[in-house]
Amino acid sequence: MTINRTKKHYLEEMKIAMDRWKLGYEGFVCQYMVSGPKVSDYESDIIDKDQFKLEERLRKQIARNLIMKDDAGIDIGSGKALAGEKSYIGSGKALVGEKSDICCEWEIAATLGNGFIDKSAFYSTLKKIELEVSTVLVASESTRTTIRLWSYMAAALFVNGNYEGGTDTPVYKPINYKDVEIELNKGENEVLIKCLNLGVRDTRNIVGVQVLDKREKICVTLPDKRIREKVYENLNELGNLKYEDGKLYLGLKEYTISFPKWKSDYEDGSENESVKGTGEFVIPDGKESVRVSCENLVGGASYTIGRTIELSDRIGSFVEKQKEKADKQRYLKTIAEVKSANRGEFGFSIMNILARKALGIDDPLDRKRFFDDLDLVEKRVDCADFLLCGIIRYIKNYEVDEELASRIREVLLNFRYLMNMEGSDGMCFWSENHSLMFYSCMMFAGNMYRDDVFTRSGMTGKELSLYGERKVLEWLKDVEEYGFEEFLSATYTNVTFGALLNLVDFADESISKRASKLCDRMLEEIAMHSFKGTMIAPMGRVYRGVIYPFREGVQSLVHMINNDAPSISGEGWLSYVATSKYVFDERLKELMEKPLDTSYSTGNALINIKKTEDYCLTSVQSPRSDGYKRWKNEKGDFPLDSHAWLKAANESFHGTTFFEPGTYGYQQHMWYAALSAEAVVFINHPGCMAEGSGMRPGYWHGNGVMPALRQQGNVLGGIYKIPDEHPVGFVHIYLPEKRFDEVCEFEDIRSVIGALPFGTENAAVKSNGEGNSSWLFLRKAEGYLAIWCSEKPYKYSDMIFDSELRIASRNSAYVVICGSKAEDGSFEDFRNKAVSFAPYYDKNCGKLFVSGTEYMKYVKGTDKTQYVI
Repeated sequence: MTINRTKKHYLEEMKIAMDRWKLGYEGFVCQYMVSGPKVSDYESDIIDKDQFKLEERLRKQIARNLIMKDDAGIDIGSGKALAGEKSYIGSGKALVGEKSDICCEWEIAATLGNGFIDKSAFYSTLKKIELEVSTVLVASESTRTTIRLWSYMAAALFVNGNYEGGTDTPVYKPINYKDVEIELNKGENEVLIKCLNLGVRDTRNIVGVQVLDKREKICVTLPDKRIREKVYENLNELGNLKYEDGKLYLGLKEYTISFPKWKSDYEDGSENESVKGTGEFVIPDGKESVRVSCENLVGGASYTIGRTIELSDRIGSFVEKQKEKADKQRYLKTIAEVKSANRGEFGFSIMNILARKALGIDDPLDRKRFFDDLDLVEKRVDCADFLLCGIIRYIKNYEVDEELASRIREVLLNFRYLMNMEGSDGMCFWSENHSLMFYSCMMFAGNMYRDDVFTRSGMTGKELSLYGERKVLEWLKDVEEYGFEEFLSATYTNVTFGALLNLVDFADESISKRASKLCDRMLEEIAMHSFKGTMIAPMGRVYRGVIYPFREGVQSLVHMINNDAPSISGEGWLSYVATSKYVFDERLKELMEKPLDTSYSTGNALINIKKTEDYCLTSVQSPRSDGYKRWKNEKGDFPLDSHAWLKAANESFHGTTFFEPGTYGYQQHMWYAALSAEAVVFINHPGCMAEGSGMRPGYWHGNGVMPALRQQGNVLGGIYKIPDEHPVGFVHIYLPEKRFDEVCEFEDIRSVIGALPFGTENAAVKSNGEGNSSWLFLRKAEGYLAIWCSEKPYKYSDMIFDSELRIASRNSAYVVICGSKAEDGSFEDFRNKAVSFAPYYDKNCGKLFVSGTEYMKYVKGTDKTQYVI
């Protein structure tokens, strides 16, 4: 690469002295100390039938608890109320091991380039989240400067003990910010941020400080003077770590090496092993990630700082080849081996119990696990509907004893099946998969207890069953007409498929047949997007597994279609498939292997796919240009208990399929280019600055801001314009170099230009030689891929090595071209052909040109459905 900006270079650029750093990218502070988060149960008497309004009111209520104290220790109100109160005396300076005002110890949060404290987490029940953050701004002279405080939390900012401003109320999205003009003394200036949030489902416990002007006069250090120099040394060492061919190169220092692993079984009590390592450390076989930690004792302060590295070259697919009957049995066995699926705070057991029951395995602890699941349903933890679907499936298939039957009846009669029913909790009712599960559970539960009264609705079972049936029919009609909103989701496809199977197996004949046809439709779309045995597709909702499509949950369904395809182990929803009367269409396997060049609609999205034997290019169009009129999203025009209202709410919260440039994104995956299941490429605008974040959108999954996209056959154009109102000012390319057979980076383009036919040199120079544009060429077997960028990318490594190229621009364009030996001849011929397209991007007017003509123009969208306060 012309620019190879590794962590080592990054840290050297930031260094001023051995105890302080320059500001990070775009003026962000990257070195902090943090106390918390402190998490406690939260109860409120606020009730609202609109779950969105309920959570908005709860956030405002919790923000009033951001209490500060004056010099006498008297409460004086929230951060906002402190505008007239200029001083704050807390528990003292942030020191490692000492406790803050929230009674949590201060820890180091000095990072390798992350401008945010990010303690995002998932909470299944309502929680109160408290967090304190501290840093020191060092000014070369007394000066006034403007800083931007970014946060999803309610945050109060203090500089040298004085309240300077803050964000008054927590939000879900988009992120809040407050520009504050502050006075900095010459030398050190202590910064303290006190934060509060409502913990409900995926919660953004995030805060960061960005210096907007006079950056050359300001640097950063840590509040605890005892550890400053040692932390700088640690960060420099961790930034210089190298990984190659199964070895970590650690230098002379001894580190603690551990091997973190997600435990799929909640009851797995095994400990992650750790060893000491130095020099050239050979990572044991079978390990897919390592944590390298420095343990220090300095001036009485003990702390640990480390870096997690994911060994992406070791992460491969699982391939099984078995007959269908045996395959279903195998899936049941892998699910049965897990005692209880890990949900973090607790386990969900019902799917594993179903698998053991189907296999005739008698586990004496399953009875207790069943009762534990019922307790979780009673508490109305988020995803309680997942459990309820499994419980209903169990009692439809198997007899239960009197004690268990009584407890099931008690829980089901008192459950809150929709947000318009009595109660207050943090359950998500509105996503495509959740809504179907709640509707169908109402229908089935009401029918089981027809003469009983369901307390939270006030309906008899007969009334509730009919109400649920109407909702199911609304859901089916909507998806039949528009297609899936969570289209091709590698995670949620299985969930929705499982909920549909309950209808296939237990609903009346007319509903069963309609649900079966939607299962057919879902599997047909999966088969269309299967490339070399793996689903390669844009997706309505996705998580970080998008970088490893061959490991995604949907592969269980792909493998059911074609046993030669990669599979995964233990996908719990397959306990439904393995015991269902639904039959997979044998013609799907042929469709998987069929070349395609087509477009189709689902939700509001237009999906394009060009698939050959050697490559697959697939995307959503952003914006659509085929005259399509989107379905209406105006929640106020629909009754609160209608499916139309819930669908509109889901679009606002979980992400639209009405793609427009410049609107805020969520978990939508926009496009893939693939030469194999592992050799995949895509570009996204991260929703956060670091790979370990729990944000939605995340580092690799989803988009903070949506691009303009246009695909024509094997060519894809894209334009990103990131507004200043979004904190992440770069986009990046996922490009796992080691997955490809050949990578020709843009330094090699000069030899390509020299081989061009006469008359094309000027166009090639214009697209590559003048300005900052660049080319990348990739080959896997007989498939080819070219990527043109309007700005030169640089290598960056966070958790994974040799897989990321960043583009440090808020206004950039891209052209992706797929090809093959069969279509283009040699790899050199393909490169010459690609360069002859001579892409050019005019930043001022937002136009991308290909082959001398306008290919696309960026026009900012106006859709506001992505905004949820």
